[in-house]
Amino acid sequence: NNIHTANEDVRMRKSVMITGASCTGKSIVISSLVDKTYLTRVPGFTTRTPRKGETSGFDFLYISEKELRDKFDRGDFIDPDFSVTEYSGQFYGSPREWIDMPIAGLPILFSPTSSVTASHIKQILDEMVIWVHLFADENTRRSRLMAREISSSEVKNRLLQGDTNRIMDLADFNLNTGELGIKDVVQIILENVREYR
Repeated sequence: NNIHTANEDVRMRKSVMITGASCTGKSIVISSLVDKTYLTRVPGFTTRTPRKGETSGFDFLYISEKELRDKFDRGDFIDPDFSVTEYSGQFYGSPREWIDMPIAGLPILFSPTSSVTASHIKQILDEMVIWVHLFADENTRRSRLMAREISSSEVKNRLLQGDTNRIMDLADFNLNTGELGIKDVVQIILENVREYR
């Protein structure tokens, strides 16, 4: 089973889509929301290898580039173009379930890598999804990247690829995790999308 569901006392009215550059806090925010809500976490696909602490089936589904290309060609992904699936030399696929499940009334939690795909999803789902875009200043992101124990050239590459203060016009919330902190970001999301039983 590739879907993880939490079982606390909070029901979500809408799906939640989280985006942001590397080290803006996406993974921590997602884990916190799963722990505090009934949201179902539906992971995307990637050709990169798992990072330390990542779990296949929760963080991502790890597949080969050929498998990802085949899935894209079959229409299994909702990315509008294959070119938007590439990031930092790896590929990321956005499963069709990210649209199908919310339309069917099943609130989910997901995180597309491409802002183009996120905009596409928001245009389709509109009020069925809350788009939360996370960002942080360069020093915060550099510190978080260094904690991942990756090479300094990889840190530089990731900082250059992520537009740290980019605001997404279609996003419902643009939250600075460097200023607010992860706990406050999670609280803002919960206050705006939850529904108690």
